[in-house]
Amino acid sequence: MWHRERPEGHARSWRTALPTPSTRAESVGAARRAVRVTVAAVVGFYPAVHLLDRPVFALYTLFVPVAFGLLSPLPGAGRRRAGTVLRAVPAAAALITLGTYLAAATWAATLGMLLVGFVLVTGASIGPRVTGVVPALQLCYILACFPPYAPGTLWDRLAGLAVGATLTILCERLLLPEPEQTSYRGRVADGLDLAARSLHDLLRGGADGRETAGRLRAAGRELRFSRTAAGCRPTGAGAKDRALAQAGYATRRFLDLPTCSPPSPLCCARRSTCRRPC
Repeated sequence: MWHRERPEGHARSWRTALPTPSTRAESVGAARRAVRVTVAAVVGFYPAVHLLDRPVFALYTLFVPVAFGLLSPLPGAGRRRAGTVLRAVPAAAALITLGTYLAAATWAATLGMLLVGFVLVTGASIGPRVTGVVPALQLCYILACFPPYAPGTLWDRLAGLAVGATLTILCERLLLPEPEQTSYRGRVADGLDLAARSLHDLLRGGADGRETAGRLRAAGRELRFSRTAAGCRPTGAGAKDRALAQAGYATRRFLDLPTCSPPSPLCCARRSTCRRPC
């Protein structure tokens, strides 16, 4: 092959650019989400079209489950996701109303898009829960301000939002809900508890130093944001999220210290065969 004459690092560089395959848990989660969105959209759309003959109402009944359930990365388990959608409904209603009336002129809809986009992006810094609903809220404004200009259909649009949001909340809460995830605070506490038990066992002479060091390093790596679900990362601008982020960083450093300090019982007895600098 063409890469046999190159160093190993260059031969594998093209593989690192490929996307990581989805895990089984991610595939199962995507399937559950697809079922919830499909049921919520179908239950609201077809009765509105065939029984009520209200196409605008049917359009928004179909759009809301797709926007909130599929196009928005809502954090947390089923109950938390349902609560996030419920809290976002007033903001979505305001944006649909604003977009409906600003659709009268292209320049007004454009200025409204700039204002709405700036406010939503700025508000996304509050926390992961707000960040998750930003795409759905922005799509609510875009759909409402899209031509034609029809302010007389505002009540059908708001009714479609209410029905679609209700179906989305019920499906998120009752139909194949997402499993509960350990919070970042709980993961930090579990890491500190593991460190305390490991050091206690080592001082009593009942554990292997290398195995314990490996467990502590693995627990520290699990506290990285790259290995934490998007809804559980303390990335907000508030004091609580900043404190959790600093606690996670300090816990990671603490879990690495016993594997690097010379006086630690985790240090290798044979310094000549230890590959980790002590």
